[in-house]
Amino acid sequence: MDEHLTNPRRDRAGATLAHALVLATNRVAAPLQEQTAISLRARLPVRGRPVLAWVLDALREASRIDSVVAVGPRSLAEEMGFPVGVRWVEEAETPAESVRRGLRGLGLSTPVVVIPADLALLTPELVDDLIASFPLGVDVGCPLIRVKEFTRAFPTLPQVTMNFRDGRFVGGRVVVAKPQAVVMNYGLLQRAWRRPRWPEAAIGMLGMQTALLYSLRLLSARQVAARATHRLMAPCAVLPDAPPELAFTLDTPEHFRLAQERQVAAPR
Repeated sequence: MDEHLTNPRRDRAGATLAHALVLATNRVAAPLQEQTAISLRARLPVRGRPVLAWVLDALREASRIDSVVAVGPRSLAEEMGFPVGVRWVEEAETPAESVRRGLRGLGLSTPVVVIPADLALLTPELVDDLIASFPLGVDVGCPLIRVKEFTRAFPTLPQVTMNFRDGRFVGGRVVVAKPQAVVMNYGLLQRAWRRPRWPEAAIGMLGMQTALLYSLRLLSARQVAARATHRLMAPCAVLPDAPPELAFTLDTPEHFRLAQERQVAAPR
């Protein structure tokens, strides 16, 4: 087997490299769709450009990203002139299958940053820091943002929280995972995506006992990660104290307004 299929790639300085998989498949929620008349989140305009263009810029400029794959409708790629440095893959009928398509050809053990196309405030620095925080020997890493930090950054936004014994967090919209973990747990991934709310879906993947203990706030974030390791048969870890921007997607009109405001305040 080729070495790149079994060992994560590293740059000349020994830093871990990762691939990026951008999901340009998510639909706009009804209130924002009524305001913008746009149905695909990747097309939502931020400072005159599709939000996807900002995300791709951040990924291509990040020093730790080895390659970028985008999964979405071909019509979107055509509208954007088939972005340079991006391998485009046609979306599948289900989100889980779209992920599996996008992972093809990326090896098994090089980490992949799976990211939604509307993570509007992403920067190259955030990408590099996220990859640097991914522990050696881990197959799946999930960023967590402390509620107080998210509220400080975005005081006008609603929150969907994850309540652990050791604190309240907002789940990041990004996952860092090695393809081998996805391949081994494709059935669980399919079932999780059928649930309407992601935090509950992630916990629900781990079985009824874990879901019950979590609902009673008897488990710490790391204990849930340990149970995920057992359930998925792949080493899992939480990436605590992640920056609030990793939980900022264009969910509501207020998210959309803030994206325009913050991009003007911090142009790239």
